[in-house]
Amino acid sequence: MDIPLEDSDEWCALLILLANLLAYLLVLGFVIVVIFLVLKISAHFIDLPSGEGEDDDEATETDPLLLQQKTASLFAYGTYVAAGASCSRSNEVDDDDGPQNDVRLCVICYDEEQNSFFVPCGHSATCLVCARRIYNEENKVCPVCRRVIGRVRKL
Repeated sequence: MDIPLEDSDEWCALLILLANLLAYLLVLGFVIVVIFLVLKISAHFIDLPSGEGEDDDEATETDPLLLQQKTASLFAYGTYVAAGASCSRSNEVDDDDGPQNDVRLCVICYDEEQNSFFVPCGHSATCLVCARRIYNEENKVCPVCRRVIGRVRKL
């Protein structure tokens, strides 16, 4: 089996090209794995607070905004009654002033009156307890417009 010289040169060039391509892919794969491991290890150390172990009390986005002691009041969703309010006409409409009970409830807990507002947007949608809880979070954004909160003020 005599292979012509021209065909053997083409086969050699093709084999060299495939060997180089395979070497480049292996090196690229190795570099990607090393970068992935470095990022994973560095992310683990960056998330830790300085000088302390992991903090179990750290709030996350999936944590509820309501306090744990208010869980019993979750079953009374939206049943806040203002002091001195009467239940006899709660669903009736007053001819002069509109609804008899015009108490605006906090959009977070539905238990307290809306008695605070956010600066600079000015939205008043929460009670002071929930507003301070939102302000003390990492994000500090208004629940209505998602603008960054500078301060919380009581009405």
